[in-house]
Amino acid sequence: MSIFVPLVSHDFFASKYIQKIEMSVAKERHKNGDIHVVPILLEEVNLRDKCDFLGQFNPLPAWGRCWRSYNCYGDANHLIDDGLWAAVEKALAQMKKTTKLFAMS
Repeated sequence: MSIFVPLVSHDFFASKYIQKIEMSVAKERHKNGDIHVVPILLEEVNLRDKCDFLGQFNPLPAWGRCWRSYNCYGDANHLIDDGLWAAVEKALAQMKKTTKLFAMS
């Protein structure tokens, strides 16, 4: 299990490589259950309008706020750390569950 962490900004959406290659691979791998997606909003961007795929996830730092909107970046970084650790723990739990299923077969 992998974790896909797109750093979402206006440049992210302007990149043809990201939009055509990376996002199509991420969509396919998510559909197959191979990755957890944890978007991080660096700039104020409406994910639901810009990208339906990323709009379905709860972006970090939290509550739809972007990293730059925090007066103290340390507060945003703390929320991002917590969110990324939660994603890692979820991915590890899923890997352990999958490994046990294969071991029992």
